Amino acid sequence: MDFDTKKEFFRKNFDKLKKKCKDKKILLYGAGLFLDKILENYDFSGFSVVGISDLKFSGKKGLYKNYKIIDPKKIPQLKIDLVIVTLINFSQVELQLKKLTNAKIVSILPSLKEQKKEVFKNYAKVIEKIKDKKKIRVGFLVSEAAKWQYDSLYRKFLQEELFEPQVLITKRSDKKYNEEEFFNLYNFFKNQNIEPIQVFDNKNNKFLDINDFNLDLIFYEQPWGIDYCQNILHTSENSLSFYCPYAISESSFVFDKTKDFFSLLYCHFLVDESAKKQYLKFDKTLNNLYVVSHPKLDSIINKEKKQTKTKTIIFAPHHSFSEKSLNWATFLWSGEVILELAKKFSNFNWILKPHPGFYDKLLSDTNYTKENLDNFLSQWKKIGSIETGGNYFNLFLSSDLLITDCGSFVVEYLFSKNPCIYLIKNNLKNHSKLNQKIIKNYYCAKNKKDLEDWFNRIIIQKEDNLEPKRLKLIKNLNIGLSTDNILNLIKEKLQDKL
Repeated sequence: MDFDTKKEFFRKNFDKLKKKCKDKKILLYGAGLFLDKILENYDFSGFSVVGISDLKFSGKKGLYKNYKIIDPKKIPQLKIDLVIVTLINFSQVELQLKKLTNAKIVSILPSLKEQKKEVFKNYAKVIEKIKDKKKIRVGFLVSEAAKWQYDSLYRKFLQEELFEPQVLITKRSDKKYNEEEFFNLYNFFKNQNIEPIQVFDNKNNKFLDINDFNLDLIFYEQPWGIDYCQNILHTSENSLSFYCPYAISESSFVFDKTKDFFSLLYCHFLVDESAKKQYLKFDKTLNNLYVVSHPKLDSIINKEKKQTKTKTIIFAPHHSFSEKSLNWATFLWSGEVILELAKKFSNFNWILKPHPGFYDKLLSDTNYTKENLDNFLSQWKKIGSIETGGNYFNLFLSSDLLITDCGSFVVEYLFSKNPCIYLIKNNLKNHSKLNQKIIKNYYCAKNKKDLEDWFNRIIIQKEDNLEPKRLKLIKNLNIGLSTDNILNLIKEKLQDKL
């Protein structure tokens, strides 16, 4: 598995980089299979390399491939001129490294323009290959159950004789392996009568090469934390790549961090025209954008509310506490307010549905301690429950109120037709145009008083004055079902075969 390291476009870039690095002290960042292949095929003797750093080297010392191991926490202390990122997801890693060093940061990879040229040349060959196949193998690459957005599409493919869909489970390359989380991910699909295929070897802590699974189409769950042997630049040699945003209506902040991912997709499916305009605003050259609605919405559009005897309130806190992130999270003030409401109205059904990254970011980006968190969860479990799964639409339809500062639920919950209290931190900064439009039809709370007042009016006094406006908005948005749109578009792309 030599990836693209032996290809001419990679070799030319390496030679240019070598000239630029003369007389400069260099840190290599990223120690995975990608770097291993680079070291096998290229000579770094002309570089003044001070060492190799990687998240997996945290708290460690020693050598890796005869180079000194550098703990990422020690990077600010290094006297270096240049950091060469030897990972695929450069734009995401670059933002993290800028927090650690003032040294110039460059990628070992050729420019995005060159990558795009190579990838779409690969796609043309893949399409020719697919024309000769009786079965088209479709893979859904998943690393977090809570972000599973393709259920309706997966089941649509199952109904089609030509397609053979399968779910492939992996882990995020930017996070440490967690046995319990991986086990839960496997069971999440098993419980839905889906037999997932592991493309991460948890016994040997190793990512498996996606190309070995002979897929023709790959649907990515998210742009974050994708190992090189599962990344588009590599998989494009065998497969066409597709993506539906797990957050439905993503903000420009996401594009800024992962523009390399979005630029290389074969098809990027979007919920509406405003989302398409947003992406074109940042890159006018994108020609892979298609408005189709969204698979998640197929599970809730035109569905009837499920009647329950007890009122159900969902609290869904976001993870972005840092000013360098989306910066939506309000838990530091809203968490205790909602916990007290849950205690006061303990006869209601209270459900905590945190973002997958909520716990980690709460502890790493704030002064909130593990003891604080354990205490909060202990109190919550005495009153309500905690939901972490990816199929939550029945929960939405059976609920009476959502309280959240998340972005992904803004669009989804609108179609439940139920009221939402949206917790605001920064006047809707970093939200998409669609999200902003919808939030204006929710009950917005900026502080404890707002939150308690809206809760009392909506749940206790049973007033929902914004309901007519939400229903009118649903009608005006004219967002329909997506799976037929996606399937027809794929067939159209492969029309010579189909």
